[in-house]
Amino acid sequence: MTLDTLEELKNEIATKHGIAISQDDPIFILHTLNEHLMRENVKAQQVMLEQFKAEMEAISQGWSMNSKEKAEKILNTVLAASKKMMENGADSIIESFKTEINETPNIINSQLSKEARKLTKLNLFASSLTLIAAVIVFWAALS
Repeated sequence: MTLDTLEELKNEIATKHGIAISQDDPIFILHTLNEHLMRENVKAQQVMLEQFKAEMEAISQGWSMNSKEKAEKILNTVLAASKKMMENGADSIIESFKTEINETPNIINSQLSKEARKLTKLNLFASSLTLIAAVIVFWAALS
């Protein structure tokens, strides 16, 4: 904390509350503690944000791989269906293709739902940590 900042704080306290305080007043200890807690909170949230970002990237990559696998599976099904059409006829191939297409959204939705629950829990944890830090700062300011 710079001397100018301390001087501004002393002036603000004197103006708002009509109390003159000295450089060694205990209120500056609380101010220093509050600043320290806020810096630590910012660091903790940055770490959590980085973890969240890494998880989102991993999830995104997983979705990309999953989509690629599904596209390959559908392509293989279409190729197989083309061969069957030449051999057996169109009716059985169309049913096979419809089944594969109808199953794909259910699988993807299931995976999205799992990931959404994981992200919701992570957000709830981050919010709780922020609330706890705010309560500590508020309590320290009142003490």
